Amino acid sequence: VDPLELAGRQRGRHGILLLMMVPRPSDDATGSSLLRRARRASEEREDTLARYAAILSTTSDGALAADREGRITAFSPGAERIFGYAAADVLGKHISLLCPEDLLDEQARAWRHIMETGSYSGFETERRRKDGRRVPVELTINLLRDASGEVTGTTAVVRDISERKRVQEVVQDRERRLTRIFRVAPIGFGIARDRVLVDVNDQVCEMVGRSREELIDQSARILYPSEDEFRRVGEERDRQAPTREILFIETRFQHRDGRVLDVILNSSPIDRDDPSKGVIFAVRDVTDRVRARLALDAQLRVTAEVI
Repeated sequence: VDPLELAGRQRGRHGILLLMMVPRPSDDATGSSLLRRARRASEEREDTLARYAAILSTTSDGALAADREGRITAFSPGAERIFGYAAADVLGKHISLLCPEDLLDEQARAWRHIMETGSYSGFETERRRKDGRRVPVELTINLLRDASGEVTGTTAVVRDISERKRVQEVVQDRERRLTRIFRVAPIGFGIARDRVLVDVNDQVCEMVGRSREELIDQSARILYPSEDEFRRVGEERDRQAPTREILFIETRFQHRDGRVLDVILNSSPIDRDDPSKGVIFAVRDVTDRVRARLALDAQLRVTAEVI
């Protein structure tokens, strides 16, 4: 087999490296066949380079490469958009140019991890733009090796996750607000899945005289005075569910000390398209109202009898 020489040349302002496999002449090969083989290899490499360049120019992700000393050797158009630098401004510069000062130790740890394991995927961190602003990014980094297996540097794909972080912050803020409402609301709130309690607020705990720890992961049966009432509520739920988005059920809960409370229970699925996510329920203690109504009914009956 004829030995091969590996010849490389840089192409373009982004430092993209074109590698060409050039056959070394041998005694039994003609000059014309060698020329044709070299031309075909060059054309194939040119096509591959053009495809890679097209991909790099259109993707929103950035791609860059650095040598063993951390000097930037390639910087794609996507990287230019993320960091605000032109490739010519960063080629040959150390990658720490793109790292906030307070994260340099983290970068050094990541570099050691890559050298030990060969890659680092899904690494979320922040990097620094040319204008000094920090940008949240997700990095996927791999070692570069030459034909002999020697490490020559690293390649990195950089994804700007600013929008993802913004959405996460909005969702987390909403969750915090809902949690505060859930905790301090003057009526009982809870979440149940398959009639098992997932969460309850302090008002539910107060109604039944039990702690959250005693209620969480327990069957909702623990709230009711009897198995019959627990079953009846389930049947009423199934009757209303096909036609109502918010269910309305009058029932009774039982306090730990044996007292029975009249309550109004409202519930609604968290996601109507996915019942497995469970329901959120609200419960109001209407014992005093029911007792007042019963007392009034009794008074009206006495009055009617007297008249």
